[in-house]
Amino acid sequence: MNINESRTLVVDFDRTILDSDRLYQDLYHICENHGIGRNLLDPALALVPPENVLFNFFLMVQRSKGIEAAKIRHLVAELRAFIRTKGHRYVFDDVRPFLSSAIQAGWKVVVLTYGDHDFQVAKLAGSEIGDLCHLFTVTSTPKWDQLEIFNTSSVIFLDDNPRDIDGVKDRFPHVVAVEVKRQNTKYQTAHSLKANLSVNQLHWPLRFGELG
Repeated sequence: MNINESRTLVVDFDRTILDSDRLYQDLYHICENHGIGRNLLDPALALVPPENVLFNFFLMVQRSKGIEAAKIRHLVAELRAFIRTKGHRYVFDDVRPFLSSAIQAGWKVVVLTYGDHDFQVAKLAGSEIGDLCHLFTVTSTPKWDQLEIFNTSSVIFLDDNPRDIDGVKDRFPHVVAVEVKRQNTKYQTAHSLKANLSVNQLHWPLRFGELG
């Protein structure tokens, strides 16, 4: 297929591509199996921005003051192995067909995500969607800041976080913003005021005449 560099599909990773809430609970269970409960992990949350808790699990474990250093190394290795071998189980069922169809239609796919680079890259590898992503970007700055770098004439932006969607629309009104509302996820009941479309599943082509 021919990829049109002027047409970019920018897709959020956690809760849009990956069921991160479910993954996070399973990572907690691994910690509990090692005798490491939430009482040891939760104090480390003070080191992580509240909206980024899901995106910094390795850091949360590594910075815990209540876990022995040797146990931390072993635990992080086990968490990595779990994500590497089972991460694909947490990818929403509609993601691969959606991204494949967009690429076939000539769109460049960029996955844009927050958080600790090490943890996010591990999740990408485990998700097994690397073949459907032309660029994977982990950022600590607002997502609208990254859109300036892409500098494309046609952008579709998909995200679950209303603040990111509204921030993008405030600065780039021409960007088509799609709010993705997966079931049983953090932002399910919070809604963007400026999204062009709201969906709970991904289908290509996106049907902008139906909602928004």
